[in-house]
Amino acid sequence: MENNHPSVVTTLLSSADTRLDVTNSNGWTGLHWACYNNKVSVITVFCSDARCTPAILNMKDRRGRTALMGAVEQGHLETVQEMARVKGTDFSTVNSEGQTLIEVARQQKHAEMLQFLGNVRKMGKHYFVSQLRTLKEIAAFNIAKHITCESDAEKLEIPPVTISLVTMFIGTHSVTMLMNS
Repeated sequence: MENNHPSVVTTLLSSADTRLDVTNSNGWTGLHWACYNNKVSVITVFCSDARCTPAILNMKDRRGRTALMGAVEQGHLETVQEMARVKGTDFSTVNSEGQTLIEVARQQKHAEMLQFLGNVRKMGKHYFVSQLRTLKEIAAFNIAKHITCESDAEKLEIPPVTISLVTMFIGTHSVTMLMNS
């Protein structure tokens, strides 16, 4: 998977004996490798296989990271966008440290990834909003419903970290959040 040969992956997947849930010693599946290495064409082939169920898509490695979380951690926006097109991908996942996708992207300073995860995107027939998992994210989203610009958020007497979350959600309040779409 890491060498980006979709034709080889197609050949492997053509065998009924090929198992998608096989992992290495770190708990990585082929999908983990493809997402970590930003191999979008391989991800497309892998995820189109009928055996690629939500259980396979959302398998966690020894550190509690799904393939999607590995892509977020590495800043592979194209991979995350492709995974958003795949029905059953869990955008509410948390790792063993309890970090959400947004928290991982923020920790790694991936600004474009944060923007993508924080906004609703129309991806084919599927819509998603990164799932709000922490009380801070829920509070920030609800505050953002009632303000229209970043300067309004800065006037509030709330911690700076919450202000940054609020500004991320400004403008998303008119969208209906679809849980587990």
